[in-house]
Amino acid sequence: MIGLRNHLAHGRSILTLSSRPVEAVERINNLDLLITKIRQLLEERENLWEVFAATEVIGLDDSTLILAGKGAAALPLPPPIHVITAQNPHERVLTDIVNNKRHQLLHSYLKMRFPKAKLIEVIGKSCSGPWVETGWAISGLSRLDALAIAHGFQQRAIF
Repeated sequence: MIGLRNHLAHGRSILTLSSRPVEAVERINNLDLLITKIRQLLEERENLWEVFAATEVIGLDDSTLILAGKGAAALPLPPPIHVITAQNPHERVLTDIVNNKRHQLLHSYLKMRFPKAKLIEVIGKSCSGPWVETGWAISGLSRLDALAIAHGFQQRAIF
């Protein structure tokens, strides 16, 4: 790709990169596939944010406690409340064992770093699919703190 970029940047044609027409057609087809993949990634990225926005957040011990989504209840903690998870970093699906360890590590970190903060164990779940992830609703920290923690646990979003 770098060679092709340099070739084109110097005003040359994609067809003159090789003396064999078959290679030129192959190169054009590969570029078309690359552009298609990039377009798909951009569409998936947009869909990913829509999925995040449609997530329901419910209490783990009390499934009637709905923090976000249809039928959301009055907030059980003083605002602002942030929901942070440590599971499936950057949408990379991990095993239940690894996710549980990350979940407990996040809990330990939150208790150590913010000992006066109030925590509720919650479940984030998709409204229309099988995706479920446990996390922590926490009161008593700033948005910047919440974002820094999420970043440290390789998360793209917080609630």
